[in-house]
Amino acid sequence: MYILAGDTANVTQQITALNENFTASFGESLNSENAAIIQWATSSLLNDTAFLLPGVPTYESMNDLGMDFIAAPELANGNYGLVLSQELAQSLFGPYDENSRIHYPTLLNPQNMYKFYYDYHFDQDAIVTYFGLSLEQIDPMKKYLDFLGAQMVVSVNGTTIAKSAEHGMDLLRVHLPLELATRSLALYNYVNDLDCWKYMAAANISVGDADCACHNYNFSDVTMLKLFVNATWYNDLLSIGPITLLSTEQIYAFYNPDTNNSFQFVLDMID
Repeated sequence: MYILAGDTANVTQQITALNENFTASFGESLNSENAAIIQWATSSLLNDTAFLLPGVPTYESMNDLGMDFIAAPELANGNYGLVLSQELAQSLFGPYDENSRIHYPTLLNPQNMYKFYYDYHFDQDAIVTYFGLSLEQIDPMKKYLDFLGAQMVVSVNGTTIAKSAEHGMDLLRVHLPLELATRSLALYNYVNDLDCWKYMAAANISVGDADCACHNYNFSDVTMLKLFVNATWYNDLLSIGPITLLSTEQIYAFYNPDTNNSFQFVLDMID
């Protein structure tokens, strides 16, 4: 905090002089909103003692105030070759009232931002008409907006990539062992001439019930076999009931790991 010299009258006089300088230069009274917009557009407030109270040092950028920007946020400090008038800066970066749907071309409205990028590629004259930029100002403005977007993408994409990688690893942890076990069992069945009927016989399931359960399923086919492996993998043995018409007792016998050559016995051996 800066301590002003002099009495109250002197302080009041200093503030009045500052406001007069601001009004003379920019045509309106000083407030936080228009000061921020002017600094952003022209980078001409913080480095000019005419607009600062006595004892306040000058700065080249808002970034020098310790604010959390990756780079100087002012458009004029970015080597974009673009300095906006106060009126155009207020139009392009003034607040947007989402509730009342006030219509003006602020780029703080996502729909207007979309329109800018769409028109940039397909109708730059529409940018001139709607946003008030000249044709010469369009490319520098796009470069600045691309820069802002790149800073956001670095943060957002970092989080997104981390979450995607984590999700991908979870999928691998669950599905890769399942795929390997199913494919290994399918090969084992093919090499050893094991089919659904033989697994049913090992579980003492009658030939008639085995015929009903097995006639649609080739246990050397990975896709078909996976239906039966999934049931034990996800601990949902009874899920094969509707597709085999086996009773609960028969299903538990089919998956009994203690029965020699049962489906579960062989799967555990493979796994």
